[in-house]
Amino acid sequence: GIIIMLKSSLLRKVQLGSLETCRKHYSGGVSKFWKWTTKARPDWKSSYGEAALAFTVFGITGSSSLFLIRPIINQFGIEGSLKEGPNSYRIFYIASIFITSPIYATLLLFFGTISGRHIFFAK
Repeated sequence: GIIIMLKSSLLRKVQLGSLETCRKHYSGGVSKFWKWTTKARPDWKSSYGEAALAFTVFGITGSSSLFLIRPIINQFGIEGSLKEGPNSYRIFYIASIFITSPIYATLLLFFGTISGRHIFFAK
């Protein structure tokens, strides 16, 4: 009973409160992670380590988005390649751009935040 009351009370406070309220109740791992991922970093042009990390995040994001998108596009029956003719390829290409763009952006922000570079990838 007490635990449920505390959880519901905490949930109401978090829903009604601000980010500071959330930080008070969930200070610990989440706030430490957020502080770490949003701290200032050297520019990728001046640091080989930052450049390597950024290129790795872009690579993982591109591969992951293709891995997720291909089955979705194929499920709609949209297939195409240059071998099958230019019209089938154009339809596939246009469909993949509209479906891939929001998923790629979301994955880029997700992987960028996990890598500790939220500010860089949110720009």
